[in-house]
Amino acid sequence: MQAQRRAAEAEQKRLKAEQQAKQKHRRVAAIYRGEAGHFGDLIRVSILKGSMKFGGKHRAIHPAAFKLADGEHKEITFYSDRGRHLKVWVAYAEGTLLFDTGRQRNRDAKRIAYTPKWRKGQHYRGITLDRGSHSQAQGLELAIQVIRHLRH
Repeated sequence: MQAQRRAAEAEQKRLKAEQQAKQKHRRVAAIYRGEAGHFGDLIRVSILKGSMKFGGKHRAIHPAAFKLADGEHKEITFYSDRGRHLKVWVAYAEGTLLFDTGRQRNRDAKRIAYTPKWRKGQHYRGITLDRGSHSQAQGLELAIQVIRHLRH
């Protein structure tokens, strides 16, 4: 009897999590389309230079740019100067960019909180992640800018 109850509770929990994930996906898509969200809910992140650990050695990375909507968590592929690639998870939640979060959003991610300078673009230099991170990024230079929708 208890086993059936626990199984039913687990199934209910799974269904609720699935429903929340679908709602989050719909909200993120609506932010990209300019149909939902507020100013600051969509940003462009440009990684201008730096290095990451590819196959045991730090190598310079090619510049990369991507957009993130509030509530989004996705994987970005970075390429080395030697053609190798490294996938890094990033997220944007409640005005904070999280870099190198891992699939499960670990606590060791680099966090950069919103500032009003993001409106026109804010540059950050010398960002280094510790050895416990996936990318072990060193000397990253990046820029973050809020994307304005036409409806604003």
